[in-house]
Amino acid sequence: MNPLIVIVGFVVILAGLLYYLQGRQEEPYTLPVASSEEKERKIVKVSDYQAEYEKEEKTKEPEKEEKEIQEVPESSQEETPEDEDISMLDGVGPKYQELLRAAGYNTISSIAEATPETLHAKLIEINNETEITKRPPTMSNVEDWVTAAKSRQA
Repeated sequence: MNPLIVIVGFVVILAGLLYYLQGRQEEPYTLPVASSEEKERKIVKVSDYQAEYEKEEKTKEPEKEEKEIQEVPESSQEETPEDEDISMLDGVGPKYQELLRAAGYNTISSIAEATPETLHAKLIEINNETEITKRPPTMSNVEDWVTAAKSRQA
């Protein structure tokens, strides 16, 4: 086949395609304009937002103080010997230690005595109430903790 015929055929097809696409051009899409009422509803003044935030903080502060007062005796580490401290367990970071203490599990022996299912349920319940951690421990985490606590006791 002659290369000149191939090139001419290609140019003709390309020209037809461009002509077709040029005829299909539509109006550019414009975004709908919101009315002035809708614009006013969406605007939040910084001073109003700060006043609302401060009002919420004032109502939350007494609750936090009460929780801290109640948690101090439970989480005092002076009562537990060093070998019974939950920080000695592998995989228990600071947030999970705080969560375990809030749930009433202050020692390794208390974790070893618990069943993984009840401990996990209690930790989820306490975390939902106090929001200590964004990601609560999984069931496998709790099972590992209980197993590690039992092996440490033996």
